[in-house]
Amino acid sequence: IADKASISQGNLTYHFRTKQALMQAILVHITAIKAINNERILQLFGELDIMSIFKGYLQILQDFRFFYRDIYEISAIAPEALDLYKQQIDQFMTFSQNSLYMAIGKGLLQSEPHPGHYTYFAKNAWAIMHSWVTQREILGADQVPLSEALNAMLELHYFNLTDKGREIY
Repeated sequence: IADKASISQGNLTYHFRTKQALMQAILVHITAIKAINNERILQLFGELDIMSIFKGYLQILQDFRFFYRDIYEISAIAPEALDLYKQQIDQFMTFSQNSLYMAIGKGLLQSEPHPGHYTYFAKNAWAIMHSWVTQREILGADQVPLSEALNAMLELHYFNLTDKGREIY
């Protein structure tokens, strides 16, 4: 961390005496960035700019991939990290389901074929977004570009789209 920040290890440990103190500062930073991103998402949501929303979310995942990849180890150092992680999952699920219902209301997406379908749909969307980061980390950005994750999200939606939704697709 000190090398990446271009500071000495002594300077880093002066400001953050423990791993827990460092992790708590990182969690505050992640929370602040997420709040800014959430404001942007609300604006894009009103414009129904789903691709920009996907891109913004993927950028957060990419920028803080260590957090999502290493959550178990991080939570051992800073237990509140697990609460932040769970909160983000809940926010993603709520946002996804609201987006789906809004798309139904705009005639872009079919109604649920059975109760709970879009709840599982949102879980699958979450899994696709989070697996993209891991795949990209392992295989490299040239093998797993952003466009692949965006296409995977679009394909997930395809079979539920109405004719109007397929025109936009």
